[in-house]
Order: sequence, then C-alpha cells, then structure tokens
Amino acid sequence: MFKGEFVEKKEWIKITLNQSQNVLKCKLRNGKGAKPRLYQTVSIHYTLSLENGTKIVSTRDKDQPYDFKIGSCKISIMDLAVITMYVGERAELKIDKSLAQGLEVLSSSIPPNTNLSLDIELLYILEDMTKEEAIKQAEEVNKRAGESFRNGKFEDAANLYTSCCEILQCHSGDDLYQYFNKYFSNLSTVYSKLKKWKLSLSYAERILQKDQTNQRCILRKLDALIQLRHLNAAEEYLKKGLELSNNDPIFLSRKEDIEKLRSSKTSQKNNLYKKMMKTGDGY
Repeated sequence: MFKGEFVEKKEWIKITLNQSQNVLKCKLRNGKGAKPRLYQTVSIHYTLSLENGTKIVSTRDKDQPYDFKIGSCKISIMDLAVITMYVGERAELKIDKSLAQGLEVLSSSIPPNTNLSLDIELLYILEDMTKEEAIKQAEEVNKRAGESFRNGKFEDAANLYTSCCEILQCHSGDDLYQYFNKYFSNLSTVYSKLKKWKLSLSYAERILQKDQTNQRCILRKLDALIQLRHLNAAEEYLKKGLELSNNDPIFLSRKEDIEKLRSSKTSQKNNLYKKMMKTGDGY
C-alpha cells in the first residue's frame, strides 16, 4: 500500500556514516508511509550482492524479512540506510570494502576485501513509539497527506492518511479520538475524490458511530449513498443533514440530485415497459 512509483532516473547521494566514511545511496522506488525513528524496530527485505551483481544472499528468496532495532543493529549500514527511508521505499547502497564490517552476520559467503551492493526495502515499522511520539509522527505524515491532497495527488494522500492511522493503532486512550476522527474524516473525503464510494462511506460511518451530528461526515455518507444509488437511505440522511444544518444549500443541492436520479429511474422503467409492450414481452 505504501509503495510509490519507481524512480526513472537514478541519482546517487552520500549518506554519512561518520566524518571520514560515506555510503552511496540510490533511491529505486519512493515510499509513501511513515519514516522510522531511532530505537524503533523495523522489518526490511534486502539482497546483498557483489559489485558485479552476483547475488550473495537475499531475504526475498524465502520471503522472510529481516527485523532489527534502529541504533542497536550489529550492521551499522542497515541503521544508516533505514533511518533515511520511508515505509515502502526501496534503495540500493554501494558499500566500499572498508565499510563491510558487520555484514558477515548476513552470510558467511562474503569474499574478503570486496565492494558490495545492498538492495534494501523498508516494509514496516514494527515497534510502537510512545504515544506522544506516535502522535507527533502521525501529525507530520498528516501534513504531507494534506499537501498531496491540495496538489490533486489523491492516491498518495489516501495512503498517507492510512499511515497516520497505522502509526496510532497500537495505542489507546480517549485523547486519541480527535486524531482518528480527523484521519477517518480525511480518508472519507479523499476516497470521495477518487470515487471509491464504498470506502468513503465506510470511513464516514466510523465517525458517525460516535458522533451522529458530524455534518461533514453526514454529507460524505450522503454523497456515497447517492452515488451507490441507495436512494431510500440517502433520503434519510438528507433529512438529518437538513435538520442539523438548518437547510444549508449544500444539503439542498443533494436533494436535487436525489430527485433527478429518481426521475431518471422512473423514466427508464417507463421506457422499458413501453418497449416490452411493443414487442409483446410483457405477456
């Protein structure tokens, strides 16, 4: 879900290991999820190869990801790479033979004094942060989602809003309600932009279960019901929206939409009936 587009043009950048050593990193695919922090446990896929492309070892062969805690990994290059990545991102590292320390724990088949290549993909953030850290990170991702939404990148925004929820999902407390409420509302809105009406409806209903007077979500649910042609249910929510909003023009416009659909549906039935009568299929 958090995988972005593959990068068309490779660009190598240096990421600092210490003052005298560097590793070259090239992003292969953008990530759309959260960015991990120090001391979080993450899950990755990797393929370690010789400089000429000969594979040494890969977690992808058996589909068994490698988990480790950032800052405590025996392989310093893993720490170095993952802390710069977003969930879903895939990157390639060029590792000088002088920096291969620790990689021997991955395979006993690594030749000595050899330059290496490491293809790494950040799959998940496994270990929860404190609630305060999780809220802070979720809000940072929410800002990125808002930027994507404003730029018309609705799929990206949907992925990021989902990431906000996943960052907080292992925490509890009434203080989190306002954040989930915001992210669910944003998801309902962005899925309406994508015309994924069942998803838009689902997220609106999550909020309405606890806040039955939320006019924004009533409107989102109403729109979804109209688009899904559940007109009887739509009329019920239209009535509720008109009452709560004191006949707001936005809700009044939905009344017109329902009336047009009902009129169109009636017209289609009449035309079908006339056609059946002409051909004798009605008997």
